[in-house]
Amino acid sequence: MQTYANMKKLRIIFAAIILAASAAVSSAESEFAAQIAASTQDPKMEWWFNLPTDSAPKVIQTNRVYFHQDFSLFAFFEKAGVKDGGFDITYSIYSISPSGKKAKVADNVSLKGKKASKNVIVASNEYVSCCFDKNFAEGLYTFEIEARDAISQTTASAKTSVRLSEWTAPIPMMDKKAVDSAILDFYNNPSPDTLYSIFFSKELNLEQKGAPNDLNYIYLGFFRAAFKRNSFLLPAMRESFVNYTPLDRAKIIFLFAILDEARIDFNILTPAEKEYQDAIRNAKIPDPYKDWDPVLGAVQIDILWGEFFADGTYRPVRRIMDLLMYVEEAKFTRKSLDENKKPEKKEDWKKFMLGAYHTVALKSLLQNAGRFPLVKKYCLWAIENKNLPESTYRLLGDVAEK
Repeated sequence: MQTYANMKKLRIIFAAIILAASAAVSSAESEFAAQIAASTQDPKMEWWFNLPTDSAPKVIQTNRVYFHQDFSLFAFFEKAGVKDGGFDITYSIYSISPSGKKAKVADNVSLKGKKASKNVIVASNEYVSCCFDKNFAEGLYTFEIEARDAISQTTASAKTSVRLSEWTAPIPMMDKKAVDSAILDFYNNPSPDTLYSIFFSKELNLEQKGAPNDLNYIYLGFFRAAFKRNSFLLPAMRESFVNYTPLDRAKIIFLFAILDEARIDFNILTPAEKEYQDAIRNAKIPDPYKDWDPVLGAVQIDILWGEFFADGTYRPVRRIMDLLMYVEEAKFTRKSLDENKKPEKKEDWKKFMLGAYHTVALKSLLQNAGRFPLVKKYCLWAIENKNLPESTYRLLGDVAEK
């Protein structure tokens, strides 16, 4: 029997999640039903867990995967029976290779928890992490889930498939509007083909005049997060580096630097490329999850938005919300500006900048909540669940009501 040495089961840190059935696609029948999805979405499933009441999560099915590409299998259940306010499900997941060989990849997983009624969809608190190496044959792989509802004493099954194939570089995008649009919508369709096509487009401009190091930090955050999730693309870039155009070589040097990958071999670089590699490696790129930098706080905000566009996770949006706590600092900043006074003391300068970043964060959250429904849902979830400092909750709550 073929075994999946590179497939492992990892436990999500959250408890079983319950979602109102009215907020998701549910079976028209009343019987217990199972669903299985193969996806490259973030396995922590913030795109499912961190949504407000009556919001529908978007599960993005992956139909094609490549060698060494990571993806996950997620399990969902509808119409599970309820007894004493709880449910009790057991399930297993099998893989079926192109040759027809069947192997068990998740064995008798127990899923128990509380839910209000039968008409509530349950997401498993475990997922299967998958990656095919070269020991596997190309072709169609099917994943089957078999589940049992202990309360209703019924069983259910479902299947999903992915096609494994060799990676072939796609044609880069030729239109600037298409590049910009694809970046902003990437989390809705996280395809490595799209990522590669964006990155190597001649219409992609990584520069932003007036910004530190003249870099576009939204794009920096986007590519760093997106390529971390699609790191299988990197070895081929390194191996074929000498065959790329000068512009693409510069992009690869930049990418490997922001990913903290090993440097490109100096022996194959031109003098200008050696100088650029040193410069980008020495550039100060702040960590957006550490203290807010008094000088580069706006850069940190941009990096966080880029990360959101790459993977659609709650974490970067929540980090930007941290700046909302600086309400008093924002009043100080406004007063200083109105009186045309520059802070003289170091502590006053920091207070001034935190107040400024508070305003930037609030405006960007409001603007992006209007443009991107998932941002709005994350903000509402944070309010509903009081996942904010108390001083922030009142501010954001007032904004949400308006």
